[in-house]
Amino acid sequence: MRHPVVAYSKADLKAKATPKPVAGGNLEAYGHNLYAHSLYVSAATTQLEFFTVTGNRRITNAVTSLPTPQYFMIYGFQVDYFVGPDPAAWTDLWNLMYGTAGTTLVGRPTFKFTYADKDYGPWPLTALHSTGGITGQGTMNNLAYANNYIPDGGFFQDGGLLLEPNQDFRALIEWPAAVTLGRGDTQIGVTMNGTHYRKIT
Repeated sequence: MRHPVVAYSKADLKAKATPKPVAGGNLEAYGHNLYAHSLYVSAATTQLEFFTVTGNRRITNAVTSLPTPQYFMIYGFQVDYFVGPDPAAWTDLWNLMYGTAGTTLVGRPTFKFTYADKDYGPWPLTALHSTGGITGQGTMNNLAYANNYIPDGGFFQDGGLLLEPNQDFRALIEWPAAVTLGRGDTQIGVTMNGTHYRKIT
């Protein structure tokens, strides 16, 4: 992660650490993720919607719209597939990302984002990379290593989409045909990374 290294006076640091409301209603800003998970039911699912169902914080931290006076500037969309570490995982991941007929693109899934009743996309699902995940390498001696993969920010938007308060938003992944998964039903997550603006309290 890159970040600026700037020298500040003690007074400037104190002001930044304890922001105060000012005339005009300034909002504080910080890096944030909005995320939601949905369950892919093996051999049955052709569409998954995100940010539409209330759940606990492990499932979603944003639903349908932002309350006043919050705003969210989107810098990227990301998708995670919670497949397990066994041989079936490779095939399951392939089929989820490309569809069962992935080599001919017949079954290629797409991603669409809808905001204030306006659609963005569809885009190929493969354009949305993960937030980070387990990657590893095996050897001839059955030795292996694993690390938490460094993401690239997903499908980059560069702040081109700004969510306003009380405007509906949702995401949709669509497969032309249902995919049969060797490991059975699995969770899929969609994340929007960006800048969150909210009231200074």
